[in-house]
Amino acid sequence: MTSNSDIADANARAILTALNRYGYLRVADITKLVWGWNASDTMCRRTTRRLRDDKLVDEKRLRDGCLVFALSVRGANVLRKLGLNAHATRRLLGSLGNFEHRCLANVIAIYYEQNPENQVLTEFQIQSGLLNLGQSLNKLPDYFVITPEGCIWGEVERSRRSNLDWIRLMRFLKLITTCAPGENPELNASQDLYLLRVEFVCTRAFEAALRRRLASHLPYKRFEERSPDGLADDFIDNWIWFRHLD
Repeated sequence: MTSNSDIADANARAILTALNRYGYLRVADITKLVWGWNASDTMCRRTTRRLRDDKLVDEKRLRDGCLVFALSVRGANVLRKLGLNAHATRRLLGSLGNFEHRCLANVIAIYYEQNPENQVLTEFQIQSGLLNLGQSLNKLPDYFVITPEGCIWGEVERSRRSNLDWIRLMRFLKLITTCAPGENPELNASQDLYLLRVEFVCTRAFEAALRRRLASHLPYKRFEERSPDGLADDFIDNWIWFRHLD
């Protein structure tokens, strides 16, 4: 029979492991990841307080009262003793640059973690070099989910894209059109990674702008009796999902 102390220790280890993978997390994020999507944050606050007192995590309170946690040096040492490749992430609390963007990417990644068949790579892991897609794409996702059906490439769009950003995005999306009909685009054949879809977390205005650019950039002349708008709509229906922020 599992004791309450065993459960508490398991929850504490789960939090340390999550911070090692995500870099930093808010109370709401940790609650979703460790206790469940609709759980109360009471146990999370109790456990993070204990971890803070034991100096296993560092915390930062934002102006709005939100608490953000990162892995301390001592917490990383605990994980290494358990056989994990762990490093302190406390340095990330210094500036919290791009905070809203990172939090959105984390929330979607946590959503996909609910399915145990999914292998989720967070933005922190991706930027740390844990996703090897080669140099040909010249681009990295904000989150990446390996499912039994294929890979989900996640893009979080909160700010206005520069012309260079649009060029890179169009170049990446056009790669999808080069695969044979009925086949999934290859991301890394040596690791058996093939694209299932590209997912945008964005505003409706961004979706409209993307549709316009796809209509003008896709090689629609390859297809008989298809207008640019029609091809763009078909392309989006087959390869793109939108999660709207508004």
